This record gives sequence, structure tokens and C-alpha cells, in this order.
Amino acid sequence: MRLPRSMTPCHPLLLAASLLSPAPALAQFADFSQIEIATSNMTVTPIYAFVWETNYHVWLIYADGGGFSASFTSAADGDLVLQVRHQTSAYAGCPGGGYSPVTIRCNGVPVVERYNPTEHHGFTFGIDTDAWRIPVRAGENTLEWTLVEPCTCYWIRHIELLPYAHAEADVALGPVSLAPLDYDPASLLQAVDIVLTNLGPTRLASTAAHVELELYLSRDATLSPESDLLVGRHSWDADLGVHETNRVVLGPEALAHLAMPCSAWGDYRLLARVAPASPSTLVDPHPANNVVCLAEPVHVTPRGDGMYVDFSCRDVAARHITVELSPYFVFNTQCGGNRALVHQYETAFYAYFDVPQAGAYDLSAYHLTAASAECQGGGYSPISIYLNNATVVENHDPAEQHGETHGYVTDTWRISALAGDNMLEWVGGELCTTYWLQRFEVTPADVPIEHLGITRLRSGEVELMLHGQAGASLSLQVSTNLVHWSTLTNVLNVTGTLVYKDAQAASHPQRFYQALPD
Repeated sequence: MRLPRSMTPCHPLLLAASLLSPAPALAQFADFSQIEIATSNMTVTPIYAFVWETNYHVWLIYADGGGFSASFTSAADGDLVLQVRHQTSAYAGCPGGGYSPVTIRCNGVPVVERYNPTEHHGFTFGIDTDAWRIPVRAGENTLEWTLVEPCTCYWIRHIELLPYAHAEADVALGPVSLAPLDYDPASLLQAVDIVLTNLGPTRLASTAAHVELELYLSRDATLSPESDLLVGRHSWDADLGVHETNRVVLGPEALAHLAMPCSAWGDYRLLARVAPASPSTLVDPHPANNVVCLAEPVHVTPRGDGMYVDFSCRDVAARHITVELSPYFVFNTQCGGNRALVHQYETAFYAYFDVPQAGAYDLSAYHLTAASAECQGGGYSPISIYLNNATVVENHDPAEQHGETHGYVTDTWRISALAGDNMLEWVGGELCTTYWLQRFEVTPADVPIEHLGITRLRSGEVELMLHGQAGASLSLQVSTNLVHWSTLTNVLNVTGTLVYKDAQAASHPQRFYQALPD
């Protein structure tokens, strides 16, 4: 195994990935390293002469015609990669020092016949990894192992089904464990641990040549470099023969400078492409044949309940907000990327968003005051923010409000949005230095339920007045003893202030009320 050479930054990287595990989430596998065979989405059934070997902690086939079957379900017709870790047991009196050929079938069709693992791996008699493309059908499928005229025993360690990205693909990616599969655009990649298998028919790379492993986020599992997000590129020295594997391991230190693309959101597939890094590198001449796909989708969940604008990339990333930029609000590569307002008394941008209910929301900004010793406070860049032409804040200088710090700070203001269309406007004040904004977001405010009043009317009815989040559902409950409560009704607080009359109160001399979120 060759260790990674370096990690070359490209576009910001995305993912947090756990260390390699023998059982990736939602995989289809069987692990034979203990007497109770561990499986996931696969059922193993012994056929004949298939037993547990206590001394070596392995399952083995010991007689001609012996073997086992492994059944699994596929959602659709297509191709998968069958990856097998197995071993030929050694004995000096046998051909080649050990001979245990197996025939593997999928749905009765041979995948490989009379295959002696050690014979294809330099007669090392260690644990060998092989991988083959197999066609599968929608519904139930069955794999079957049969030992054929052996001289020694055949040992099986692990079998796994991996996704196949292309009908003629030459590489397989796996196993890869991603934990968790939900990410925020501020997430950093913690670790990548990948096993790359060369499925043949030719050697993947020549000795001392470099191979590039490119990682992409794709919407549809089809590589389109023009539209997919390139999230990482890794170079390493490899001489990967047919059916050989190479493990690529990257840790947090190597990845600390890479972040998820700010434009990422929703469900993606992780694609890996093997590309030549030098003219001497040998890869399949058809680029699509060197692409593999991680089966499990990655879900990117932006902060701000999906309503945000991120200025850290040259192309502004926005969700549920439309932004109209002014020529005075320019992209700046410093401090992780942002937009800088470079002219005083000018509008930086207008932002338009829509909410279903009128009510309280929180507007948060991640911004800074650029530093200059020639300005008051070491830098001064006040801005004013307006919502629907009403003032949210005036002449707000981030550094002034946060102890004269000139790094990024977060400010949050409570705003009252209208049902339907709303407009935010960011305007510069008497700028001495430039104002930098990396991100802002709008989130529903967490407004507590307040009891504004309770009145018994002449009719005996009780009128309740409550205040809380507009658009929130409430459960009004009643009790006669403050111990046992029952639901009076469920209501929608449409405007933020709710008035409700309890007509049943006339028949109760005493009643207690409480309002809870529904």
C-alpha cells in the first residue's frame, strides 16, 4: 500500500468522513471474521463443507463441491461490483504451495471459474482482495461459491456489493463511511479513507507515475465537470495492477484548509474520478470508464432554515432569497471570501424574500469592519439596514459593537416580516474603511407564548388573550385542579396576538388555562 503524497487545494472541499470501517452504513455485505456471520442486507446460507475454523477465526470450504450462497435484493436491473477478501491456504505438497480454486456464480451465471486467489496475487498466501463486475436484476439475486478440485482449503473473509457508476467502469470505490450524511456549508472535511480497486482489464498506473483522484458532488450520479462541484483533488504515487487495491487516507490536518462549497445544498452523490497526473500515467482512454459513485447520498443543509445568502464565493450562493448587487459591493478573497462595500452612502444590495406568515424573524449577519490605523477605533465602517423601508439598525459598526475587534462577528436583530414579499436593503454610512459581509440569514424567531389577559364576561364566558409566534399552532388546555389537564382546542395564531372565548366556562365556577405549542 502506498501512502498519499499530497492534497492539492482546488475548490473548497465538502465532506466529513469517518475512518474506514468494515461495514459502511447501508451497504450490502457479509463478514466472516466471527462464528456468527455479520451481514447487512444480505443472507448467507451454507450449502456443504462450509465450516467455522476456530484457530484462525475464519470460515472455510474444505471439500470439492462445498460452498455457500449469499442472497440479496436489488432495487433495479443493472451492474454492481462484487468485492471479495479471501485466501488460499498453504501446503507444500500442493501445486504452487497451495491450491483452492472456486467458481463464483451470480444467478447461475459464472462470475469467475476455477479462481485460485493466491495464484493471481504472487503466491503470497495472505488475504487477497478481488473485485468483479456482476449484472443483477431487480428483486432477489443469489451469489454462490463452489470449491472445485482443491488441494487445500479456501478461506473467505468478507464479501461486499459496491455501486457501479458506468457499464464499462475500470475502478471501484469502497468501502467509504460517511458520518454524518448531513452537512452545513460551514462544515470542514474531517477525514477521507478510500479503497480504490482496479477492475481491469489493464494496469491503472505505471510505476513512479502519479494518479489524480478527483472528488465531485453531483446531482444525478453522472459526472459533468461543467456543472458538478469539484470538492477535492488528491495526488499519489501508484502502480495499481488488475484487481489490486490502493488505500488513500487523509486526516484532519491535511484537510483543515478546505471547506464545503458555499453553493452546496440538498442531496448529492459523491463521485470519484481517476485521472492521469502525468503523460506516462496509464488510465482508460475513455474518461467515463474511470468514474465511480458512492451509493449513499450526501445531504447538505444550509444554516438559516434554508433562507440565507453567502458571499464567500465569487458566485453568490443564495437560497429562498434573491439578491440584487450594486457595483460598489465587490468580491473580496481575503478572510475566507466576502463582499466589500467600498463607497460610503451607497446601497450594497437589495435582498428579496417571501414568508408564508407575517411575524417575528431573526436577521443574522456575519461581518466585519476592515482595519486601518488612520480611522477611529482602528477602523470604522458603519452600515444601516432597512426592511420594507423601515429601519432595522442605523450606523451599526461591527467592530465598535464588539470591543473594537476587526475579525468576523455575528449580529442578530429581531425583524417583523410581512406575509408574502419582503425587501431588505444594506446601505453604507460614513465609511472610513470598507465593510465586509460574508453571510446573512433569516430564521423564524423563537417567540415565547405570553398570556396578555383573562376576562370573565357577563355571559359567563372567559376571554383569553395570548401573544406568540405568528403562524404557530397552539394547544389550549384546561384544568380544574392544576393536576389533570385536558385539551380545550387547537388553534392557529395567525397574526401573533390571539383572542379566544371559552363558551364552556359558564358552567364551571373555577377553571385554569395553559397554552402550549402544538
